[in-house]
Amino acid sequence: MSEQRTDTDEPSSQSVIDPPMKINGADEFYMISRGHKIYGAHHHAFPQQPSPSSHPSSFHHSTSLQEDGESTEMLSVNRSLISSTRVGYAVAAASSTRPISTLSSRVKALIRDGNYEPPKQLESSKDRELTSVFEQSWSSINKDEEGLRAMLVVTTATLLTINSPASFGILYRFASSNGSSPASLQDRVDRAGLMREAGLKCAVLVGAPRTINCLAALRASLEDDVKEKLDSVQPSREPLSQQQVINNGAHLFNSIYIPHTEKLLGKLKASHPDFGDFVIQHAYGGLLSNPPLHPTSQSIHHRPPVVTRTLTSALAIACLRAQGGVGPQLTSHVFGLLKAGEEMNANGDEGELEVEKWLATDEGVEWVVRSVDRVCEVVGKS
Repeated sequence: MSEQRTDTDEPSSQSVIDPPMKINGADEFYMISRGHKIYGAHHHAFPQQPSPSSHPSSFHHSTSLQEDGESTEMLSVNRSLISSTRVGYAVAAASSTRPISTLSSRVKALIRDGNYEPPKQLESSKDRELTSVFEQSWSSINKDEEGLRAMLVVTTATLLTINSPASFGILYRFASSNGSSPASLQDRVDRAGLMREAGLKCAVLVGAPRTINCLAALRASLEDDVKEKLDSVQPSREPLSQQQVINNGAHLFNSIYIPHTEKLLGKLKASHPDFGDFVIQHAYGGLLSNPPLHPTSQSIHHRPPVVTRTLTSALAIACLRAQGGVGPQLTSHVFGLLKAGEEMNANGDEGELEVEKWLATDEGVEWVVRSVDRVCEVVGKS
């Protein structure tokens, strides 16, 4: 800290935010402000925390607010108690000694009146029309499991981009049926898992808020047995080292943009010196690339679904086409999809799916774009 104070010091009129601190080696991080309480720290984040009796003048905690049924701790930590702890990342700081639980009527009205809320449920006629579009897209590529996977990835990306959580239940219902009979449990788990993984990758291109809402809508539409199976899937990205993530990101980025990789990275860094590294490490390395299977995830029942290199390019095209106004980026990812086909041919990958080989052609690109346009037309109807 920049200065030392004692407990008898009077707080200044302007709150001084200390460097963020990590308390007792916990994984959660906090920003400490003198004389202020911190909210949102769960009790389990403080192992070995001293009791109020052992530090009566420097530690106080009380449970005061409920969030999703869990008790949330309010902690007021005096600088003398935490001065020897390690510095971490700041995620929250309270500006008063009580939680803000309500908004004024004026603020609520301002947010409500200026904020578009997608419908929670589509009209039955639009439901049927959308199901017909799904069927048409699947039939026009290849009406088998490979074709269904491609259709699910492209359609998931489209619906998420246009912010239609209500459509996710319709898409899952379509995916979970085999004609008039329901698909097997494993097929339903695989298809829901593929939609979930595609949705996660969309966060890079569309943003986290829409991804949060649409994946929540997808989960709400799943049967309990499917949820149980999906909940057993292990995280696939956590075990990777930072260097592994960077290497994965650089490899995927280069495979899409070669021979313009260095030129594009130069443009990104000219826009902001951190931008190029962010795109490689977090966008391409963190989400768009596929991490290797972790040893604990080898069982097919605990294996995360894979949105392949080819399907990832199709997903990017779907997101960018549905967004509109991003022509240069859309064109780049069209080239990226075509290059995926060149990679398969150059590597002699006989094991690659026939549908993916077809996707990485002019005809495949046209199928992706037209599939996106049909979905947008139906969902966008008033």
